[in-house]
Amino acid sequence: MNLKLKRMNTGYKLILLIPMFLVCSGISIAQGADTNLGEKEKKEIITKALELIEENYVFPERYEQIEKEIEQRLSKKEYSAYGNHEEFLKKLNRDLQTIGRDRHLRISYSPPLVKQITEDRKNGGSSSPVFTPELLNWIKFENYGLRKVERLEGNIGYFKFDRFTDLVLAKESIIGAMNFIGNSSAIIIDLTDNGGGASETSELIVNYFLPDGQKLGEVKFRNNPVAKETVVMPDPSVTKIPAQVPVYILVSNKTASAAEAVSYVLQQFKRAKVVGGQTSGKANPGELFVVNDSLYMMVPTGSFSVLPTGTNWEGSGVTPDFVIDPLLALPKAITEICSLLEQNDENNEHRILYRWINDQYSAQLNPETPTQNFVIRITGNYDNGGTIIYENGIVYYVGSTGVKRKLTYMNNNIFMIEGRSDYRLRFPSDQESVKYYEVLWFDGTFEKVNKVN
Repeated sequence: MNLKLKRMNTGYKLILLIPMFLVCSGISIAQGADTNLGEKEKKEIITKALELIEENYVFPERYEQIEKEIEQRLSKKEYSAYGNHEEFLKKLNRDLQTIGRDRHLRISYSPPLVKQITEDRKNGGSSSPVFTPELLNWIKFENYGLRKVERLEGNIGYFKFDRFTDLVLAKESIIGAMNFIGNSSAIIIDLTDNGGGASETSELIVNYFLPDGQKLGEVKFRNNPVAKETVVMPDPSVTKIPAQVPVYILVSNKTASAAEAVSYVLQQFKRAKVVGGQTSGKANPGELFVVNDSLYMMVPTGSFSVLPTGTNWEGSGVTPDFVIDPLLALPKAITEICSLLEQNDENNEHRILYRWINDQYSAQLNPETPTQNFVIRITGNYDNGGTIIYENGIVYYVGSTGVKRKLTYMNNNIFMIEGRSDYRLRFPSDQESVKYYEVLWFDGTFEKVNKVN
């Protein structure tokens, strides 16, 4: 899948890991690069950037236009109004990406990463990466970008991680997470906050879902006219997820680069459904180069194409199968999974459970609000010792033990109960005066509870 190329140095593979590291360590453009920039320094930055593009960019035919338009902007003093790194780089990067039609063309501020890139160059791009102690400490503090792995109700596996950290560091943790959800009836991979990272790590994720030997596409390099195939390679540490297990990937406009590669490849090979918003649109793999003591530049040195389409997601992003607000991507994925599993599972108890879960998350996607008159009619005491009260616009159920739980309206006169997923309350809709409610249990059974007053 080689969005991040195995021949490249460690610094490049860290490109999308570093921004979070800098935030955590208190080093940011706003804080560390707010000094005024002179016209001489701006010109030096632009000159070096154009030099790096001319020497390394995978599309050399675009260089002449990039140079021409950037030089014109410089001569017209369009950059003079931008007095510090943050403002200047924002303007310059926008111009580079627009003219070059490539969202990976970018200059960034980070003295620690410049140091890391410099050290990598000294090591000659060794396959055994050497991390600076400061960087390594923060990578570990961030748990390699892994955020959550759990078994959701209905045996749905959920794995969220926010970047693809270098595989040398992250592989053991990722394998542990994937083994944990390996027996799931369906799997959700949450990449909504994943900005990308190391190619080997993204390839590891793809490896779980596609057969060994599967050709994925090709990568063409600036310095090599012969395209290189990308193939799913055998890995004895990987336990394949069976092909019949549904896979859903959650994305947003923050999903970028290697995270987009996972989404796009699995979507195009019909192995996963993508849910959420249009992704960032950063596809072309490349390297990091030093601009000066504080700045580094990403320059795409390869172009990746995926077999089913013969192209990639550069500029356009990955279009989800289910387009929805990323904040609702998880409940949307769960409803789709439950509908699918309810149809295919031969176990009747499982089918009832999937319907139960589906109803809950469908209510989140299509929220309804009960009328105040209806809420007032259901308040009162019931013959199981429970009481329903209405306080400050919120409905509560107070049990016989005095525990007070918030009721959340779903639809069809049904309420969910705070802290309880095994039963719900349903009230009649055809009575002016409510005389009872029904307790709906997760297994499909129910019981009637009369109102006392």
